[in-house]
Amino acid sequence: MNRSCLRRVLRAGWLAPVLLAGCVAHTQTQDGEALVPLSEASVQPGQLQPLLATLDGGSIPVEAGWRWLLAHEPAAAESAYRGALLEELARREQAALSIVLSAADRARVSKRVRQRLREEAELERGAGADVERWCRERQQRSFAVLVGILERDGEVELILQRAICTRTLLSVQVDVSLIIAANAAKAEELLAKLCAGAEFAALAREASEHESRAQGGRLPRLPWELLSPGARSGVAGLAAGQFTAVLPTRDGRFQILFLHARTPAACKNREDALAQALAAEPGAALDGAAWRRGLMFLEELYKLRRTANLAPLP
Repeated sequence: MNRSCLRRVLRAGWLAPVLLAGCVAHTQTQDGEALVPLSEASVQPGQLQPLLATLDGGSIPVEAGWRWLLAHEPAAAESAYRGALLEELARREQAALSIVLSAADRARVSKRVRQRLREEAELERGAGADVERWCRERQQRSFAVLVGILERDGEVELILQRAICTRTLLSVQVDVSLIIAANAAKAEELLAKLCAGAEFAALAREASEHESRAQGGRLPRLPWELLSPGARSGVAGLAAGQFTAVLPTRDGRFQILFLHARTPAACKNREDALAQALAAEPGAALDGAAWRRGLMFLEELYKLRRTANLAPLP
């Protein structure tokens, strides 16, 4: 996921964050630097209630609003759901890696947010556009509310970038190619060709069912943890230049992996890795592919498995 995608995820409709309030448990920290969920940003501790409204002595629970959102605004529900997962990943990594956002970090985030809103308003309505009026009319939010939402968006993005970079420095990296086959018989046939001397990249281009076939099966350098358990067990005993036996994939297909290189972790402890990530940060923005790999890495780290049913409820 690139950063523009991340922004779109966290800029879900105004109702979505409210409906998700309280769906994820959050812990308090003593230093006041822990990430506050977007849905709780303007609510004092202890005041958050799982209700949308009271009506003639009765109440409309959050669950009813969530069902309505699923039925009538499924795209907003999807965005809200993903936003909640991203915020939870950011919260956990902030605590695990001691990532602290300074006043200077927040000031930079706020400056970028305000600058971007002005640019968007002027792009649509011309130089000198009234940004606050544009926010009310085009975004259907006040300027202050929209700035607050996007500042939280920026903070989540910054925390996740630091976490991804830090985790990468702490991880063994592997450079691998792979061939994917739909069934075991086809995979064994391809393995036999490799054992008979076929060149791995040429065979991948010819027969692999993975999108990497155009690159001869070559994948970007990956953290060790991002390989599936089966792939890790297969690659663990390889030397550079060797390939695995046929291994199952997560989606029920079969794979053969070729190890080009295994690189030790760049840092041995969290403090050094975070310091190095911070030092490199000004000129090391993550591109879209790096974001996707990084988020997948964090999902694997926390064994995240999505379970929400995003189909409209009866």
